[in-house]
Formats: sequence, structure tokens, C-alpha cells
Amino acid sequence: MGVRFADMEWARWGCRQTGFRYVLYGRDTPESLLSLWRKAPTGKSGSPTRQRGVAIYFGHEGREYAYRHYYRGGWPARWIRDRYFWLGLARSRPWRELALLAEMNQEGLPVPLPVLAIVDRTGLWGYRADLVTRRLEGVSLVEAIRSGQPIDWARIGQTIRRFHNLGIQHADLNAGNIWLVPGGGVYLLDFDRARRHFPGTSYFFSRSLRRLRRSLEKQPGGSQHAGTWDALIRLGYAREETSHLEGLGSVRSPFGQLDLHGQDGSDPSESGSDGQEDQTQVD
Repeated sequence: MGVRFADMEWARWGCRQTGFRYVLYGRDTPESLLSLWRKAPTGKSGSPTRQRGVAIYFGHEGREYAYRHYYRGGWPARWIRDRYFWLGLARSRPWRELALLAEMNQEGLPVPLPVLAIVDRTGLWGYRADLVTRRLEGVSLVEAIRSGQPIDWARIGQTIRRFHNLGIQHADLNAGNIWLVPGGGVYLLDFDRARRHFPGTSYFFSRSLRRLRRSLEKQPGGSQHAGTWDALIRLGYAREETSHLEGLGSVRSPFGQLDLHGQDGSDPSESGSDGQEDQTQVD
């Protein structure tokens, strides 16, 4: 059995329960920020912005944060807008996304810094959820295309390859989830439903690139230029060094199996490793 999340991470992360609400957070998170989620503030946990993947930005004590409510996509959204089946806290979508973001930050990947994950139980079988990250400067690839600003397509490909080299498959790799920051950096956003495979699982990664190509075709000028953009992305993707892959398979397990959370899927202690209430950070 792998190392459990509770054993390995509670020194830096805490979980606070109030009634049917759970808040998972980093222990350096200001108490004043945690207090905003003691009960749902205006504009949160059911925001009027009912678009999947849309973030709401807010400032707090000199820092900028991005808040995202989890909404369903695809055909289930026709009947259930933002509720998910409860299978335990450690299997909830915000818990898993926050844990993966924290893991990727430790590995130096360009992703938002996680701050809070909020899970609200609803009835016997369901829950709603939110995620808070530190806000990133810059614009999405969609905005960059529409404004006509120069884009380093090869660097986007190199960035995607960095994730794939570590076995991380983005579940919804599209132009809106690629973020261009000042100075030329490229970040990936929205890791809901992301998976970690053993390096070399090329099928899933090829599918991600095809999904990105379809997204580019929908952008202004995409019908004429998507092929060129895609070729440049793949050129950068192919150039990214892969020598560091050796031995990774013996170090990391697929994120779907999650050593972090414990292979039995049981919930962690809800009061932290020391029985005290505590905190986190993100996009």
C-alpha cells in the first residue's frame, strides 16, 4: 500500500468541517480568507456565472485569487447542473484536483497555486464544490488569438510535453485552458478530471493534442490557420527533451490510483494531523 495523503501531507494541509461543509486548505492560508467560506459569500457556491470552467477573480489582503464553482458538462448538465455523487471526501473532484495541483507545483510545472477546496454535502447522495487558486497574470490563448497578439506556438507545445513527460493527461485541453503570462511563460489551467498515467502512455496524450486542435479550429481565423498553429505546437512538443523520463515509472503511480489519497479511498482525518483546525492557495 502506498503512502497515505494523511500521513504525508497533513503537515502542510488541513481540513475544517462545519456542519456539512468541508474546507481543505494550506496551513499558510490567512484565517481571514478561510473565514469567507464559513458560509457561502455572495457570488460564491452557486454564482450567477453558470458557465463551466469560468473563474471569478477577487482580491483579499493584497493578493488576487481565482474562484471556480464546479459545473457539470456534457449531457448530464441538462438535468444536474452542479451536483456530484458523494463517494467520500478523498474521492471528491475538488479534493483530487487540489491534490494534483499541489503535486505539480512541487514538481515545478506551470500551474496555478492551489489555496482552498470547498465541498458542500447536499442530501444523502450529493455534493457541490468550489476551488480557489492564486490568480495568474496574463491572458488565455483564446484572448491572445482574438486580440491578434504574437503567440509562441512552439513554446505551447513544449509546455504541454512537460506535463506529458510526467504522465499527466489534461482532461479538457483547449485554448481557454492555456494561459499566456507576461514574459512568454505558458501555464495550463483547470485540472478537473485530470489523470496521471505512467509515462509513455501515448494514446491519451495524442487524444489531448487532437482535442486542442479542434478547439483551435473554433477560434477566429481557425478555419484557415488551425493547421499551421497545430503544426507549430507539435514541432515544439517534439523538441522537448525526454531523457528525464528514465525511471519515472518506478517513482510515481498513476494519479487515478492515488498513493496520495490512500488506495482504499478512505477519508482523512477531518481535523488535520494534530487534531487542530487549519488552511491552502491557486489561479
